[in-house]
Amino acid sequence: MQSVSNDIQLKIRIGQNLLKAKKLCKHGEFLDWLKACFSWSEDTASRQMQLAKKFQDTPGITRFTPTVAYQLAQKSCPDVILEQAIALLDAGEKVTTETVKELKQSKNSRPEGYIKKGDLVELQYEVKGWDYGRVVPKSSDGIVCKIQSITGVSLGEKPTKSLSLCPVQKINSNSVQENIELNQRVTVKPYTTQLQPFNGSEGKVIFRDEKRRQFSVQFDGSIIKDFHWEEVELIPDPKPTETTIDVEAVEVTEKTTEIETETPNINLKEMGRKQKNQLLKELLKDLQLGSSLISQAELEAIDDLVSSTLERMEDLAFSSSLREQFIIVFLDKCS
Repeated sequence: MQSVSNDIQLKIRIGQNLLKAKKLCKHGEFLDWLKACFSWSEDTASRQMQLAKKFQDTPGITRFTPTVAYQLAQKSCPDVILEQAIALLDAGEKVTTETVKELKQSKNSRPEGYIKKGDLVELQYEVKGWDYGRVVPKSSDGIVCKIQSITGVSLGEKPTKSLSLCPVQKINSNSVQENIELNQRVTVKPYTTQLQPFNGSEGKVIFRDEKRRQFSVQFDGSIIKDFHWEEVELIPDPKPTETTIDVEAVEVTEKTTEIETETPNINLKEMGRKQKNQLLKELLKDLQLGSSLISQAELEAIDDLVSSTLERMEDLAFSSSLREQFIIVFLDKCS
């Protein structure tokens, strides 16, 4: 293993020197210089320069054979393949060129228990109140992982072998977090394996721990468990039920029945003075001139008006209703 490590380190140093030389050469001169000073082909030089570019700060690459290292250094090989290959070495597996090909073909899958940057992992013991966190990132050799809480607080470095993947990897975007108050009902969506039996359960918040960003939630049967703010989702208050009544529009037409009344053909010349006087008083009341007559003086004034009006009415020939005739005469008299 030591000889393999030395061989990879040597090739990386050669690649670094070739990169420096290429920067010193003018455009198009590097290949001529390479042929003049070395017996290598352009492809050989390119592989060693690519090895230096990609892995000069990755000590874990020295654990592979040169052939596998070249394969992992290819531009078409994503970084996740290197991490998977290192994880296989940690598990005691042998990594060959065929292994790398298989990893490339199934790059969306990973070995059981494999941990990479961005994963949510469970901690063996709580750190600053957290029992899970996110990997940001692994060390170059894959032995340790830097862990960060969901809120961005550093939880330090932990041995990769001491970590395990959380059963839930996607952060709940609907968690209301600190907006939840005491006695409000919530749904819990935990990230750790231990609390998965409560996933989707409803309970009531009975305690808030601002410092640790945790809620104590009571479930039916008086069971109480602690959850981080990010693991709790508020149950909204039920909205009042709106009752919709379909009302069929019905057009209502008011039918007015006109009753034709015969207009009496009355000749005032045949009426006595007393009858004429009474008719005129009724007319004045209809015009709201006689409806508020109270005093004797007002009554006498009306009588005088009636007398003078009746004298004019004697010469009229009536062809409409009696009331209309009286109105004509009365208005004429008052004008």
